[in-house]
Amino acid sequence: MRRRLLEETLAPNRWPIGTFMHRLTDELRSELLGLGTLRSFPPGYALIRQGDRSTSVWILLDALVKVTGGVENGVEATLAIRVSGDIVGDMAAMDGSPRSATVATCGRAVCQQVKGPVFRSFVARRPAAALALTQVVTERLRWSNQRRLDFAGYETKICLARVLIALISRHGPPRMTA
Repeated sequence: MRRRLLEETLAPNRWPIGTFMHRLTDELRSELLGLGTLRSFPPGYALIRQGDRSTSVWILLDALVKVTGGVENGVEATLAIRVSGDIVGDMAAMDGSPRSATVATCGRAVCQQVKGPVFRSFVARRPAAALALTQVVTERLRWSNQRRLDFAGYETKICLARVLIALISRHGPPRMTA
């Protein structure tokens, strides 16, 4: 299974547009996957827990996860959905701060764990990987800014519609062209 999955990770057009793995060249994907450990998880498993001091990054190879965060009064919010090809845990890996959110699997998941120092070394010596990571982080910031603007300017049902449209445009099926 491991060999087949790793071969699939190098297949052209395997990764959704905009994901970290999509932004890497075949060479960089292969190198990155050689740096970690392939792991499988059941539904509802927390890859990352908010507040933990761990620094591993997780490359989502065949996974759908939700990113949630909570505040002191017990309120919890969904911050993001991540799909196969995305990377999670990168912020703590890069700056050593505690985890800012919890990342839990939404179904059976296959991920590649790369230790934080190993990942930092990879992006330090591979400028194209550093650029891909910067692009991913920038896209996440833009997404977050747009959600804050939506929540400040629209009622709940409009906000929900706008989030659904954004998710469909990024992760929906390819559009047929004439």
